[in-house]
Amino acid sequence: MQITQTELAPLNLMLHVKVEKSDYEADYLKKLKKQQAEGHYKGFRKGKAPMGFVKKMYGQQILAEAVNGQMQQALYKHIQDNKIDMLGDPLMGENHEQINFDTANLDDYTFNFEIGHAPEFELKGVTDKDEYLFQKVSIDDNMLSDEIAAAQKRFGDQEEVSDGIQEGDRIALSIYEVENGSPKEGGHESNFTVFSNDLSDEIKDHVMKLKQGDSFAFDINHLEKGRDEAFIRKYFLKLEDETTEVGNDFEGIIDTVFRLKEAEVGPALFDKMYGEGEVKTEAEAKEKIKAELEKHYDKQSTNLMYRHILESLVEKNNIDLPSEFLMKWLKWTNENTSAEEIEAGFDAFQDNLRWTLIKSKLGKKFDVQVTEQDIRDYVRAQVMGYLGAYATNEDFIKQMIDQVLQDKKQVQNAYSEIEAERIFAKVHESIKVKEKSISIEEFKELVKITQQNS
Repeated sequence: MQITQTELAPLNLMLHVKVEKSDYEADYLKKLKKQQAEGHYKGFRKGKAPMGFVKKMYGQQILAEAVNGQMQQALYKHIQDNKIDMLGDPLMGENHEQINFDTANLDDYTFNFEIGHAPEFELKGVTDKDEYLFQKVSIDDNMLSDEIAAAQKRFGDQEEVSDGIQEGDRIALSIYEVENGSPKEGGHESNFTVFSNDLSDEIKDHVMKLKQGDSFAFDINHLEKGRDEAFIRKYFLKLEDETTEVGNDFEGIIDTVFRLKEAEVGPALFDKMYGEGEVKTEAEAKEKIKAELEKHYDKQSTNLMYRHILESLVEKNNIDLPSEFLMKWLKWTNENTSAEEIEAGFDAFQDNLRWTLIKSKLGKKFDVQVTEQDIRDYVRAQVMGYLGAYATNEDFIKQMIDQVLQDKKQVQNAYSEIEAERIFAKVHESIKVKEKSISIEEFKELVKITQQNS
């Protein structure tokens, strides 16, 4: 076996793999004999078919398998032994000749593979001299008051009213199908509730002038804003049979109007928010809310800073890549994607690849490890969050965790998330962080800009 390499361009090699007859002949003959011994052929007892017959039927296929097996084993051993940090997969050389596997004339075979590899680089941007900005959201009294007002609505009571309809009221309707202005014989009937805020503009002004017991005519397709046919049939008409035909014209009777009565600010509200006796005064409630908001926005600010660190590291390390090879590899691996689409996303692909190389080096620098138990704990937290208050049956929880862990893609995603979180935590400890106080409005604008640029 001979392997030589030619540099096509920086970070782009052509590997020439020569598989000699002596490399594969023994394996080829062994596989032929096995095929002869185990194969079933019409007209021959098992194991008694002549070798010439077996060779004629399967020899070319077996020869190709023997040669390719030796070639692939040697190719990847060469890559491993020479510590080539390969990007993508080897591509068959564009000028590679078609190989004719001739069982009557065993020969030497040469394969040419083009590969791209990552460059060596010194990691920059993660020392105590590298400064990054942490945007600290300033929690003001207006935010605290807004949170209490939201809690008043959240823990308020719905009460029946008969004095008309206001914004935010919930309206219970009974509806029946009409035809030519009169109830349709055998027509469809239903009942459901809507919120006055969701009514379409064309009927809202009229309905807001009505009260409990009044009725109004409407087109079921235009009762609420943004509802499609599937939603209307399921939630308004409550139809299970897709073939049932129902008209558009209905009369609706306002059965009941419910209005939210906000909870009063006081101990009863605080008990609902934090548990009985935990918070007694509005000042204590605001202190608790402030701590919760700071924790929430500090996490978002940390994520925002990590995003900026990622972008900065990609820029500071300025890693060269074998772009021409990578473009060829992407087009080869995405046959169903147009060249225009691949080219449009190529810069983003290269930046993601640069970050992958940087992340790998960071993981080694900080000795970041992720164990099977770490992944299981991560998945468990996801399952518990999904089940919420229903997470009471431990056997069912374990069953769901085991099911998720059978999915290799989800396991890989969990691994990547845990690894990235630990890498960024280590980076955070290594760099210099400058804190800047900003308003919630400024912070939301920063998040918006970051999302638009992602």
